[in-house]
Amino acid sequence: MRVLRIVASFFLLMSCIPAFAADQATATHAGLPDAAEPRISSVLGQDLPEYYAQPRASGFEARNPRQKIIVDFNSEGLNVYDGNSRYEIALRAYGYGDVLKPVTPVVPHADRNRIEYERGVLSEWYMNGPAGLEQGFTLQQPPSGPSSGPLTIELSLSSGLMAAVDKSGTWLVLSNPQEKTTLRYSGLSARDATGKGLHSWLEVQDHRLLVKVSDAGARYPLVIDPTIKQAKLLASDGEDGDHLGYSVAISGNTLVVGSPYAQVGSNSGQGAAYVFVKPAKGGWANATENAKLISSDGMEDDNFGYSVAINGDQIAVGAPDRNTVGGVTGGAYFFLKPPAGWVGTITERVNLGTGKTSFAGYGTSVGVQNYVVIVGAPGDNAAYLLICAKNQPTCGLDATFFGANQGEGNNEFGSAVAISGKSFVVTDPLFTGTQAQFQGAAYVYTNTQGNSFSQATLTASDGALLSEMGISVSIDGNTVAVGAPYSTVGNQPAQGAVYVYTKPPSGWVDATQTGKLTASDGVSLDELGMSVSVSGTAIIAGAPQHLVGFNSQQGAAYVYIKGGGWQNKFQNFELTASDGLAFTGFGQSVGISGGTAVVGCPFGNTPHDLPGSAYVFNQ
Repeated sequence: MRVLRIVASFFLLMSCIPAFAADQATATHAGLPDAAEPRISSVLGQDLPEYYAQPRASGFEARNPRQKIIVDFNSEGLNVYDGNSRYEIALRAYGYGDVLKPVTPVVPHADRNRIEYERGVLSEWYMNGPAGLEQGFTLQQPPSGPSSGPLTIELSLSSGLMAAVDKSGTWLVLSNPQEKTTLRYSGLSARDATGKGLHSWLEVQDHRLLVKVSDAGARYPLVIDPTIKQAKLLASDGEDGDHLGYSVAISGNTLVVGSPYAQVGSNSGQGAAYVFVKPAKGGWANATENAKLISSDGMEDDNFGYSVAINGDQIAVGAPDRNTVGGVTGGAYFFLKPPAGWVGTITERVNLGTGKTSFAGYGTSVGVQNYVVIVGAPGDNAAYLLICAKNQPTCGLDATFFGANQGEGNNEFGSAVAISGKSFVVTDPLFTGTQAQFQGAAYVYTNTQGNSFSQATLTASDGALLSEMGISVSIDGNTVAVGAPYSTVGNQPAQGAVYVYTKPPSGWVDATQTGKLTASDGVSLDELGMSVSVSGTAIIAGAPQHLVGFNSQQGAAYVYIKGGGWQNKFQNFELTASDGLAFTGFGQSVGISGGTAVVGCPFGNTPHDLPGSAYVFNQ
């Protein structure tokens, strides 16, 4: 008999993925390895009576005290109660492609924390536990009829829910009209009985959620697993104090991690950057670097790897403390993937020069896309745009951009840079506007024609003294995210925030934010927004000083999903290190690409100064 097992999960997200209740453990959702969380949650629910289903006249009721929801199971489907709000979710049909067979209503039955609907060859089941309510389907045999198109299971959603699916289609968020995130379906991954990966995805049409699987040629049983997986990346030659993970960047299946204090040869603090490529087998788990990037003219204390950027086969690395004849002017380097791939030790394709003044900090920030490199030099109060040749090892200065009040001091234009398409962003966290001193600002430049650039200034509507918006920045298409880690939220100084800006139809213009992102569990000195990255409908931001459990400054990263817009909102997911320690600065750097996020954890745990690491989270 062929058995198809489909597993999806949705969780209430009033604030973040919460900790387990058992023996006061504090592990968060993404801190668990591989497929552990749903399994552990279900087992915990079996032994905790508060998660048991209770009989009611119309079926069963299950309460989830950790998630603060009540779910009513009746013959028509689910009613999910979140405070004063009610949402309906119901299985309606299944089959192949667009030819779906409607299901008939059936009264569920329950055993402790498991509730199940049996409909002949198809059963729909739920497991209630501290991590949320896990939903699954079991098919005893494939749907009848021609298998034209993917296997499809259709669920109807309440008209009060808006759905947003990520680019990969592996997870979605359901939110109410007020943009308060309510439920999420976590990421899908499919494999057959041999372990072969199968394509699976989610789609939303009107108020219908479609779970789809390409099962052609698969050997049953087939499993679709929604868990988030975590992998820890280390340098093979890492030493204490290297600060691996001080900077990170990701593009597709390739990521680069900066280690600015690494010793190279006899040069202490020269710095290096490591390239990791997702292995074909086993994914990111236990991956080691494919290549080590160094500068050909590196010197002691250059801090090469302080900043990194990647786009496809192109990488830019900054060394802001590089010492030249002009003083500590800084440096930056451009790398191109060699014909043999990212293998071994690789030196730069092009040296991108140095800053113009002593302590220019040239390379404090870098961005790269399509052979265009932007280099920030806050000591010069400038950003430099360079164009690199595709077929020869040369890069030429194309334009220089200066911050306001050039030469007057108290400016750090170039502290963070980012590039996407014809637009790039340069920040000045010490910008003083009409609202407050050092409130910060970001400037968007767009290549309009030839070497002509339009400029827009982005500020915060609530910009305040010493907020320093612009410590970090990211741009993807029509979205700009800017970190303000020293921003006061409520009465919590330096809790931090991220401001989001969306390009108007007429193009970038001077504007205040379209959304402000904060952490629901944020407190003073968390420094949310010390790092930020945007990819499509997802933004990740680091809070490297966040308290996790009893670990001071262990750090966390928060993921936000756009939903119907970027209005002010709390996070959808909170990521932490499963083996996190105090003072390690998890979240000092972040990157996201599609359904994969990378978080840097560069610092040592007192009294030991560890080499540093990076964590990859993927679904």
